[in-house]
Amino acid sequence: MKKLVLRFASLVLFVSLITSCASTNLSVQKYSSATPKFDIKTFFNGDVEGWGIVENNSGMITKKFTTRINGKWDGNKGIIQQNFVFDNGEKDSRTWMISVDKNDEFSAIAHDIIGSAKGAQAGNVMEMSYVLTILN
Repeated sequence: MKKLVLRFASLVLFVSLITSCASTNLSVQKYSSATPKFDIKTFFNGDVEGWGIVENNSGMITKKFTTRINGKWDGNKGIIQQNFVFDNGEKDSRTWMISVDKNDEFSAIAHDIIGSAKGAQAGNVMEMSYVLTILN
C-alpha cells in the first residue's frame, strides 16, 4: 500500500471540516523539471493511506487524521473515495469526481466543496485549491 503524509498547507488534498486554501493562483510550473514525475491518475489508482492535519486560519493544528483512499480511473475521469478518522474519534468521508485535461490541469467536485476544485500537476508536485463547506 502506498503511504503519503498529507500536510494541509502544502498538499491541500481532501482535508475535511475547514476552509481549504482558497487561492486560485496555482504555481506548480516552477517544479516542472523536478523528479520523480507525479501523476494524479497513477498515484491515486487503487489504495492509498494518508495522514494529515487540519489547521485553523491562525495556523494552529486543530485536528489530526488518518485517511484511506481508493481511486479508480476511466481515461481522464476519476473517482476518489476518502474515509477519514480524526484523533477525536470523529469519522467522515468524501467522494471526489476528477477530470484531468491534456495540460496536466484538473478540476474536481465533491458534495461538501463549494463550486469546483482546481488543480495542476508539474514535475513531482501537485496542487489543488478549493473551498470546503464547514459544518458545525
